[in-house]
Amino acid sequence: MIADWNVCFQIIAGLPAHVFAFGYDPDGDVWIVVDPHHNYTEVRALKLEAFDAWAVETLPGREVYRIAARKQTRMWFPGLWCVGAVKRLVGLKSGALSPAGLRRDLLRAGARRVFGP
Repeated sequence: MIADWNVCFQIIAGLPAHVFAFGYDPDGDVWIVVDPHHNYTEVRALKLEAFDAWAVETLPGREVYRIAARKQTRMWFPGLWCVGAVKRLVGLKSGALSPAGLRRDLLRAGARRVFGP
């Protein structure tokens, strides 16, 4: 079970533009990456070496916030876009509709910034 989720924001022109999440699963000894897009959701299970290579390629220029995993929360309208999917994945009660709003609500919920410019 994943204990902490890392929520990663792609930054364009100084503002969050896309969000995805990743976390370490000690039972499977893999990193799980969940990247929701408009038409599909990419889910990867990466061993440490593959995760390291992925992180070196993917994370520069992005902001990453860590929050303790929570049980999924009920939402009236979870959305099928990146923000709605990540809110549901990490179990965050939030009315955010944009990546900037999600970052605000993560910080209010106790997330801490662990990587980024």
